[in-house]
Amino acid sequence: MGQARDPPGPKQQAAAAAGPASVQEVRQLVSELRLAGQTRDLLDEVYNRLADEQQLADPDLPESLAQMHRGEYIVRRQPTG
Repeated sequence: MGQARDPPGPKQQAAAAAGPASVQEVRQLVSELRLAGQTRDLLDEVYNRLADEQQLADPDLPESLAQMHRGEYIVRRQPTG
């Protein structure tokens, strides 16, 4: 019989919701991470890489960065409490 597994944590849930990454893409990322000496927390690292790629692919990113560079941004803080 299989062992009971803990429910997925926030990073695992976010990784699953990050978008449809192909198995081949994830395999390639894991291979690159291992070649770079990363052998622990691979799920977190794969998620981080996929999230970075998703943000870099955003067509609004260059303009947003230019606005930040010019000082044209607003800091919105989450309400505490």
